[in-house]
Amino acid sequence: MHKNRLVGGAAVIAFLAAAAGGGTWWWRGRNQPAPAPAAPAPAVLPAGMEVSVPGKIRAQNIVQVPPTTDGEVEQYFVEIGDEVYEGQILARIKNQQLEAERDLANEELERAQNRYNLLEAAVIAARLEESRAAADASRARDERARTEKLYARQDLLFREGATPRLVYEKAQKDASAARNEAETAEVKARHIAERVQALSKDMEAARKALEEKREAQESAAEELKAAEILSPTNGIVVARRGAAGEPVNRAMADLLQIATELGALEVVIEPEQAVLDRLPEGSPAVVQIAEMGGEPLPGIVHTVRDGQAIVAFQSPNPAIKPGLSAQVRVKLP
Repeated sequence: MHKNRLVGGAAVIAFLAAAAGGGTWWWRGRNQPAPAPAAPAPAVLPAGMEVSVPGKIRAQNIVQVPPTTDGEVEQYFVEIGDEVYEGQILARIKNQQLEAERDLANEELERAQNRYNLLEAAVIAARLEESRAAADASRARDERARTEKLYARQDLLFREGATPRLVYEKAQKDASAARNEAETAEVKARHIAERVQALSKDMEAARKALEEKREAQESAAEELKAAEILSPTNGIVVARRGAAGEPVNRAMADLLQIATELGALEVVIEPEQAVLDRLPEGSPAVVQIAEMGGEPLPGIVHTVRDGQAIVAFQSPNPAIKPGLSAQVRVKLP
């Protein structure tokens, strides 16, 4: 009897152990992640299949226009899509340093001009005075010569007792006065001539200084004028960086972009990778533009890279411009 009880207990223990092991196996299986679904096989595109992909038209030839100086954009005069001609003002760059230099040059030019004007007026007045002094000196010399001649005659007559003393003394006095007046006139004329010479020298120096200041002012004005960005060619503005008030510098090579030779255009498309893999460069293509009635234009795939394909075509219509949408059709080889 005791033996039967031991056998029964062992059976119960074995059953419980088996149940516990099965439960552990079930719990582990329940918490394992479900297997990932298999990736679908890539679609196989049949040869000769025609694919149609939308894209944007852009010019093949782009001219980049950089800022002509550092500063900030004071004003843009063109918008994207505007037609421009060579020499047209596209934008103006505000440069405070250039403006300060221009203002300083203007002030210095004005001061130099005023000094030159004053010296010029002084030289004119001095030359007029010199002319009068020279005339006075000439008259004084003539009067001196006349009175000295008269005195010499009266002196001879007085020595011979042929003229009264009063007449002799008057002639002597007149000759002395004329001599003094002539000498004074000569000194005055010489001083005025020296003054004219000095003023003329100063005026010449002022003239040279004025020319230098004028050149500096013109140079400052040209530097400031260079802040106006002019179009280097005819074409259409297709890109513009920033807005008025934003800083720019000469390192920005593409502040504006102008499309030229608008007969040579291209369409940028981004088809699926499966299409790109089957689209070799040189493949023929057809470009259709809704705005032009959808007329098919022949093109060619000339570049395939970075998830894009570029289809070049020749535009027969000047109304076809960069920025328009187009549909490109290609047949897979």
